[in-house]
Amino acid sequence: MPDNHVFMQGWNMTDFLAWAKSKDQVIHDYVETVFAQRAHPEQASRSCWGIQRLGKIYGIERLKSACIRAADFEQYGYKVLESILKQNLDQQDHDQEQNCLPVHDNLRGATYYQ
Repeated sequence: MPDNHVFMQGWNMTDFLAWAKSKDQVIHDYVETVFAQRAHPEQASRSCWGIQRLGKIYGIERLKSACIRAADFEQYGYKVLESILKQNLDQQDHDQEQNCLPVHDNLRGATYYQ
């Protein structure tokens, strides 16, 4: 294993899932999906290590909100959560954004395609 991965030898999927479960069920489900989507556990461990760090930097409540938002878009990983948190997207009302479309003549609507 490369030197930059040796520090993670003490952590495994069970440890990350236990950490996530101790914080919130939403975070646990998110971390579980991260492991399920990666081909190698080492890749998921690296991502989860970053997710833990985001929890320390931004707080668990914001991390939870970011996990919910990312899961809504079926995006799983450290970079996705980091982007959401840096741009404060976790603090915006996600439902309101989805229902707010601009009104103009160029919108055809569902009836156009029938």
